[in-house]
Amino acid sequence: GLFSGLAATFANADGISIETWRGHEVLRLSGEIGPGLVDALAARIEQATVRADGTRVLLLDSPGGSVDEALRISELLDRFPTHTVVPNGASCASACGSIIFVAGKYRTVEAFGKIGQHSCARGGLPDQDCNEEIAAHAVEHGVSHGSIAAFVTYTPLTEIIWFSREDIDGWGLSRYPGEAESGFQKSEPRVIKMLTGTMPPAQSAWRLDFQGDGY
Repeated sequence: GLFSGLAATFANADGISIETWRGHEVLRLSGEIGPGLVDALAARIEQATVRADGTRVLLLDSPGGSVDEALRISELLDRFPTHTVVPNGASCASACGSIIFVAGKYRTVEAFGKIGQHSCARGGLPDQDCNEEIAAHAVEHGVSHGSIAAFVTYTPLTEIIWFSREDIDGWGLSRYPGEAESGFQKSEPRVIKMLTGTMPPAQSAWRLDFQGDGY
């Protein structure tokens, strides 16, 4: 009944769970990114619905955690094309935002979701090699090096820069289903403004409206 359903939801509050979201069976990653999370995701990933665009949806709500575990999760997502979504009310920070979100074939942030980034630490100490590793990972997944490197390098460990959906789009971190097929060459408007001092002309054609389908 209702209460056992709620109990199951709370039992899966941290880690990997399967839930029905917007009419699809989707994966949810909640809580700290720690050892064994990639194994839990691998065990469940095939239970999620493969949507018409060929991806499974992975909802993200995590403060971050182990960079190495996040990179292992990224390798898994390279084998199972995924649409990473930060849903309304959720936040995806640190290794969640700079690695797992970026590992999605498609990646979107809902209007009331947010992404947080800061510099990388291994063993509690700032680690510039780790920042470079994260930036290189972003480039491999179609994000400009500067868009990640700037934030992971220049934001102190003790602070987080939070990005809204508009920020994510503006820095070129999001990728919408159908974007590649549209043949429309989009720019990262925030990057261009930093380089030239002016925003490029408005671009709306590449940003398909998924509101009806929950994106």
